[in-house]
Amino acid sequence: MNIKSCLIAGALLLGNLGFSQVINQDDYWGGLAVTNNVEIAPRDVVGRANVFDLTHTEFSVEGDVATLNIYGNYFNHILNNSSDLLDTSMGDLFISVDGLSWTEGGEATKYDYFGGATHSTWEYAVVLGQYDNSTGALSGGAVQDGGVYSASNTDEYVFSDPGSRTTFRANQEVRLETQSRMLGGASWYIDESGDFLSISIQDFPDVFGDVNLADLAFHWTMSCGNDVIEVNPVPEPSTIGLLGAAGLMGVLYVRRRIVRRKK
Repeated sequence: MNIKSCLIAGALLLGNLGFSQVINQDDYWGGLAVTNNVEIAPRDVVGRANVFDLTHTEFSVEGDVATLNIYGNYFNHILNNSSDLLDTSMGDLFISVDGLSWTEGGEATKYDYFGGATHSTWEYAVVLGQYDNSTGALSGGAVQDGGVYSASNTDEYVFSDPGSRTTFRANQEVRLETQSRMLGGASWYIDESGDFLSISIQDFPDVFGDVNLADLAFHWTMSCGNDVIEVNPVPEPSTIGLLGAAGLMGVLYVRRRIVRRKK
């Protein structure tokens, strides 16, 4: 079987079986934190880690639906309507189709912030709708409606806000105040145990078109920006645009097999 036939067969196989990417760890530290209007050294989590820590993500595709799961302590507090949330709310999911742009600040720190010399740009956002502990408890596993919108108009951005608190992470994109038409459907839920937030995009290939998966990246945080997830869920190079989610996942799978055979 030649390589072209092998790629087609792999695409068909993975289209039937679905795809799940290896979990990405949280190696992004976010922008500079501020306390009492004074900048403090970059850190992974601002405030209490047992409340705000985000740990990792998992990206998967089933048919035309792409799903990103975001894991962390924050979501259990949402389910339990905890006062430890400190009046914070969940943000929207920002999406880049031209990769990430980080500043590396020594040790393991990787960070950026809107308005900085180097920062990632976001062409899309999955809008979840503002949710905080003032709206009442959320049932685990209860699916909520969302939508995919263009995020290219930065005037519609809502940034991390300390509210009545003195320590927060500044200038992180949190929500999109949508004024543009919805490009596609989405849904989200927090799992019953409160381990993760799951965000799904319907008709993924139709919404994102011919995008290189190696350049696909996600950004999510809560309203205070106390911990930020920024990940590229498919880091290996891909030269074939997204003509169909399941099809390209098959291509990626077959490429791995070809590389292994060459070694």
